[in-house]
Amino acid sequence: MSSTDNNDLMKQAEEHAATQLEKIKHDRAERTKRLQRTGIILIIAAVLLIFTAVTILNL
Repeated sequence: MSSTDNNDLMKQAEEHAATQLEKIKHDRAERTKRLQRTGIILIIAAVLLIFTAVTILNL
């Protein structure tokens, strides 16, 4: 294997690693956004449930 071939392989490996890292960062950002949305929905549901319980208990 010549040094040119070796350099080409190293360059391809670095590009692949950079691409994979960007994909991981993007996936992590999407997951974080989805978790935040789920948390907000759960908080709203809990507030509505408490409001409903208080309303029923006061009837």
